[in-house]
This record gives sequence, C-alpha cells and structure tokens, in this order.
Amino acid sequence: MIKRKEGLAAEYGRLSLAMQTVTETSEDTYRIDTNDVPLLNEGINASAKHILTGQTLLEDESRGWDGGVLEDFKRQRDGLVSMRDMFDRKDKLSKDNISQLERRIQANEGKLGGVRAKPDSLRKPGEAEKIEDAINKVCFVMSVALKLHSNILLQDKESVVQQHARSVFIRECVRDEIKFFQSSQFHISRMHQDWAQERVKYAELQVDNWKSLSDEIDGMPLGE
Repeated sequence: MIKRKEGLAAEYGRLSLAMQTVTETSEDTYRIDTNDVPLLNEGINASAKHILTGQTLLEDESRGWDGGVLEDFKRQRDGLVSMRDMFDRKDKLSKDNISQLERRIQANEGKLGGVRAKPDSLRKPGEAEKIEDAINKVCFVMSVALKLHSNILLQDKESVVQQHARSVFIRECVRDEIKFFQSSQFHISRMHQDWAQERVKYAELQVDNWKSLSDEIDGMPLGE
C-alpha cells in the first residue's frame, strides 16, 4: 500500500507537469479569441499547483505509513518473536543436574557414615608397635578420606542450593517477561488508533486542498 501511494504521488507529479505544458499552447489553441486565455491558463495552473500539493500530501502520508504503522506492525511481530525466543532460551539454558547431585550426596553420605563407623584399629598381643604404625596409617588414610568426602559433600550441597536459586530466578524472569509481553500486546490498540487518526488527518488535508482548488477555478471562462 505504501508503494501504491508512492506510485500515485508520482502520477500526480506527471499530471501536474502535463497541465503546465498545456498552458504553453493555449494561445495557439484559442487563436480566434485569446481574451479568455489568461483566465484559462490561470485555472489550469491552479489545478497543476493543487495536484502538486496532493502529490506532496501523498508522499508525506506514504512516509508516515513507512515510519509509523509499518514500524508498529514490526514491533508487534518482534514482541511475539521475542516471547517465542524467551521460551526457547529457557528450555535450552535452564537445565540443571540437581537430581543427579542429590543422588550423589546420598551416596557420599552413606560412604561418610561407613568411614566414621570403622574402628581405629584392632590391637593384637605382641604386635603393639606394628599395630600402632598401622593405626597411624589407617587414621591418616581415614582422615584424608573423611576430609575428601566432606569436601565433595559440601560442594554438591552448595551446587544444589545455587542451582535452586538460579531456577527460582529464571522463573521470576519468565514471569516478568510474560507480564511485560501481556501489557505490550495492547500496543496494537494504540497502533490502530494512531493509524485511524492519521487517515482522518490526511483525508481532511486532501479535502481542503481540493476545496481550495474548486474555489480558485470557479472563475475559469466557460465560453458562454
């Protein structure tokens, strides 16, 4: 529709130019009686002038469509596309391994309980020194194992807490996005209102233009 208005405006320009060219041959056309030629040319030039005004209005209206309602339609489309993309991002980026971590935490807690339940050592008669060395070695290994399991357990629990917080944050962001999207969709009402008001404005400008032309050519000679 923008292209059609631009094309019509171009035709108005050609028509105006053709009318101005017509006045150049008025003297030859009405050679028998040229008394009314000035008034005739004045009327034709008035038509050419107002047709140019009509061309300007069509061009302005076309630019208004291009920068106004067309951009509004794009904005409406972009809102829908952004909502679709938001859900795509959520599905792609909101995945977590909380269930896997919880299973691992349970397994490590079981291992940790087993480590803590083991006796330091079993003493046997006549092997005190040997047993003491063994006890020391076992205690060292157990302490390292206990520390390792504790660290892993703490890291997993911390990761679960962080991922839960991240999941809550993502849901809140999605909620806010949906609320904004819902309100932005009513932009379509403003878009239609603005579009209708612009159509009224340019229709009135065109009417004023042609009324003014009608007044100016009212005195053209009729050959009566």
